[in-house]
Amino acid sequence: MEKISRKIEDYLECIYLIQKEKGYLRVKDIARKMKVKPPSVVEMLRRLQSQGFVRYERHGALLLTKKGAALGRNTAEKHETFRKLLVFIGLPEETASEDACEMEHHLHPETISHFIDFVDYLENSEEGKKHRKNFLEYSKINEMKRKN
Repeated sequence: MEKISRKIEDYLECIYLIQKEKGYLRVKDIARKMKVKPPSVVEMLRRLQSQGFVRYERHGALLLTKKGAALGRNTAEKHETFRKLLVFIGLPEETASEDACEMEHHLHPETISHFIDFVDYLENSEEGKKHRKNFLEYSKINEMKRKN
């Protein structure tokens, strides 16, 4: 399987999330969310189209292909898993989201799979909820010790 660049993953994640939220896609929405200019988005859409991730007609339809939607969804799911994990251990939302973006691109798929299971355990099992609560209390105590 060929390695997909971080930039492509980020665009497909963005496009996937916009389409999921709005039901349609526009270049200006992608540009706003990616914090780039519309011509940069158009250039990337052409690249994504050549690789089979989107169908794009200038000033016309923009659709994720099955392949593009799968990669966008997968990247969004990885991001959300890491964001949740980092919030669970006490990081502020903004820091958690920034760091999740880094983690989603650099870890081995097997490692990611284990993190997905771990976050599911923390969210959905009584034991996981207890472990999370105990960890947060432990973390607060350690933070106070560090400050003294």
